[in-house]
Order: sequence, then C-alpha cells, then structure tokens
Amino acid sequence: VAQHFLVSYHIECTDEVKQSVVNTMGTFQDIVAEKCVEYFQRYRRRTFLTPKSYLSFIGGYKAIYKEKFANVGSLSERMRTGLAKLMEAEVSVNQLSKELVMKETDLAVASKKADEVLLEVTMKAQAAEKVKMQVQKVKDKAQTIVDDIAVDKAAAEDKLEAARPALEEAEAALQDSITGETVELLEPYLDMEDYDLETAKKVCGNVAGLCSWTQAMAYFYGINKEVLPLKV
Repeated sequence: VAQHFLVSYHIECTDEVKQSVVNTMGTFQDIVAEKCVEYFQRYRRRTFLTPKSYLSFIGGYKAIYKEKFANVGSLSERMRTGLAKLMEAEVSVNQLSKELVMKETDLAVASKKADEVLLEVTMKAQAAEKVKMQVQKVKDKAQTIVDDIAVDKAAAEDKLEAARPALEEAEAALQDSITGETVELLEPYLDMEDYDLETAKKVCGNVAGLCSWTQAMAYFYGINKEVLPLKV
C-alpha cells in the first residue's frame, strides 16, 4: 500500500532511501497491528487498525514531509542568498583591498610631498623670521637715531627760540647801520684777490671772522636793497 501511494510522491532522496521509507511505513503498520492485539489481550478492549487509518498515517507523513521540505527549502534559499551576499562582499572586499593598496601608495607619495612642502615652509618661515629680526634691529636703530635727532632738534629749536630776540635785534641794527656808503668803502677791500676766508684763516682767526662778516654784510645789503621795495 505504501509503495502504491509513495511511488509517485516526490521525495528529495535516492531510490534506495525512498524504498527504505516505504518499507518503514509497512513496518510501522505491522508494529501497530501487533500492539492492537497486545492491547486486547491485556485490557480486553479491542482496537481496530483499518486501511483508512493506515492511509491517514501515510497522508500525515506526506503533509509533515511537505511542511518540513518547504521549511528546509526556505532555509536553503536563505542560505543561498546569504552565500551570494557573502560572495558579493568578498568580491567587493577584494576590489576595495586593491584600491586600498593603490590609495596607500598615493597616500605615501602625498605624505612625502607634504613633508617636503612642510620642510620648505619651515625653512622659509625661519629665514623670514631671521630677516624680520634683522629688520627689527635696523628699525630699532633707526628709531633710536630719529629719537636722538628729535631731541637734538628740540634742543636746537629751544636755543634758536632763545636767540631769536637777539637775532631780530641784530638784524634791525644791521639794516639801520649798513648804508651804501659803507659798502662802497668796503669794495676796495672786497675786490682784493687775497681778501678771502682761506687767506684770512692763515693770518688769524679773528681776521677770518672779520673777513667773513664784512663779505656777508655786503651781500646782505645788496639782497636787502632789492627786497625792501618789494616789502612796500
């Protein structure tokens, strides 16, 4: 009976295994029949084993097998999908590994260039700092000179301001005392070849001062003579 109902039923196994299943079905049927006789002998209650119950047993086996086979098929499909994903991941990892090697090479080159640029920038920064320090020294020195000049200028201006009244008084006196007649009297001396500052210095310092003063007064008179009309 089992051979008849299971011969056309697909079971994922070899023919030998399938035949063993058929034989096992018959064996179970015989065991159940024996147990029914033992049950009657022990309890004096009869239990019948009918062809319908045997067919129900075979149908239950087929239903359970179908359910378990579907469950195993689902697990198998999930496993195949997982394996496919793992294979894809392996391919991606291999590709990424190759790209990583290339990137590491590029990174090493870029790192070397960066180190070279950093070294060059550091050297230039040090050179610039050195130049900056030198410029600062020159600037400080120049500032010191400017400060000294400012002090000297202020002192000179103070002296000039203090001497201004005397200078103005002397200038007024010279305008009043120097006349054309005085300049005419000086002209013979002024026209002499040896009447100059260098020759006067050889004679005497006072003479040199007198020589310089008379020449300046004559020159001042000539300029003042031209300027006075313009002032009016």
